[in-house]
This record gives sequence, structure tokens and C-alpha cells, in this order.
Amino acid sequence: MKPGLLAAALASALLALPAHAISVPFVFDNGGGSGTGTLTEPGASPLFDFSLTLTSNDDGNSNITTRYGAIAPSLIEVDFTWAYFTIDPGGSFFEAFGYEVDGSFVQLTAELAPPAIQSGNSSFIVQPGQSFSFAILSSDGVLGPATATVFGNITVVPLPAGGVLLLSALVALAGLRRRRAA
Repeated sequence: MKPGLLAAALASALLALPAHAISVPFVFDNGGGSGTGTLTEPGASPLFDFSLTLTSNDDGNSNITTRYGAIAPSLIEVDFTWAYFTIDPGGSFFEAFGYEVDGSFVQLTAELAPPAIQSGNSSFIVQPGQSFSFAILSSDGVLGPATATVFGNITVVPLPAGGVLLLSALVALAGLRRRRAA
């Protein structure tokens, strides 16, 4: 096969590769409060890579964050569906749910009066080595906790098209070099 055709075939094959799912180890942190969490082991569901439930702090201590987090092993996309509920008289204002990437909190819940029942879908990208988590910030720590459930998938972000083109050019150059040496 000619080097140019080989490079084109390789580039086409790489562009056709789908993103693949990976498993990351989640770690629970209740921030020193009474918050709880449960995690379904990766691979337990054919529909989702992971599912987790968080219940916020309600022991009188304020500004406590309850979270499940992990470190990205590579460039990943976290795609998830979430559901949230609280009976706190202050509603979701006092029990904010969202996700964090390297400590930056993105609130997903709107500030609603109780019973604050909310849900949605979202996704975010995490760079290799960055931390990410799902979290509930209990700013009052009294009058009722919030519970959030997350069902999600984590996929490796595929090599950008520019990287594929560079790789195919390197393969073509290697083929030309080998041809000249022969």
C-alpha cells in the first residue's frame, strides 16, 4: 500500500473511533458534618457508568459541603442526569447542589421554596489531573437536609482532528523515509 493511502486509511480509522467509557474511583467527603452518601460501583448498571446519592449536612453546623469526588486520569467528559429534593423551609437556597471542577462550584439547582424538587441533565469537561465532584453545600445545616441523586457516564474525549492529521502526516513521513532507505 502506498504511504499516502496508508496515512489516509489510518486517519479515517482514527476519526471513526468512538469515545470510550472509563471508570474512576470516587471518594466520599462529608466535610466534617453529618452528610451521607452512597455510590453504586462502576459497571453495576448497563445504562450508567456510576450512580451516587448525596444527603447534605443537617447537624447544626453551617457551610458544610458533602461531596463525592475523583481525579480525572485523562481528558474526560462527564455526562449526567440528576434529581434533587429538600424540605428545608429555606428551600434550595440553603442546600445548593451542583458540581465542582478543581474547587470551582457550579450550582445546578435554582433557588425554590420547599418542597424544592428539581432535576436536569448536564455535562462538563475535566482536564487530566483535575479534581471533580458532585456536591451539596448546606449553608444553614438545620431544618432539613437535601438529597441529590446522580446517574452518569464518563468518557475519554477522543483525540482532536488536528491530532489525527498530525499523526497521519507522521505516518506518511515515516513511510517515505523507509522507502528512500530501501
